[in-house]
Amino acid sequence: MRDSFTIPKDEYAVIETLKQRAATLAQPVKKSELLRAGLKVLTDLSDSALRSALQAVPSIKTGRPKAEAVVAPTAAPAAKAGSKSRK
Repeated sequence: MRDSFTIPKDEYAVIETLKQRAATLAQPVKKSELLRAGLKVLTDLSDSALRSALQAVPSIKTGRPKAEAVVAPTAAPAAKAGSKSRK
């Protein structure tokens, strides 16, 4: 199943850190495998531990960020026609 989600940059960086950590344990993993392992760990938590874990995660605005307005560069002054002298 494919999906997409929003995650803060600092939390996304943790994924890479955990991937490197797994590699040093001679257990290289892909991002999806790491996330699935996290789901298995959450599944095994008691209700109170799950609630605590969820409360530790700040809520963020979902969806794609809006494109920033691009400021058009000011046009350079046009060269005057015939400004070059011909010999």
